[in-house]
Amino acid sequence: MNKKNLSDIVSENTGLAKKETQCFVNSAINVMINSLGKGAKVQLTGFGTFSVLSRKAKKGINPVTKAEFF
Repeated sequence: MNKKNLSDIVSENTGLAKKETQCFVNSAINVMINSLGKGAKVQLTGFGTFSVLSRKAKKGINPVTKAEFF
């Protein structure tokens, strides 16, 4: 499912115009992205919890040249 599909389904379920639901879906997603970017945790009860994790860089190896990189 993509944003357009989600907007279409919300539009059908609520009876609102597609442009209104597209604006709502885009706004909701942007709020979540901005919150995650600021380090906040986003929790949608009944759907999921989202947070940004930092991981240590892993060492990679180019299979052709066998050169290591990060």
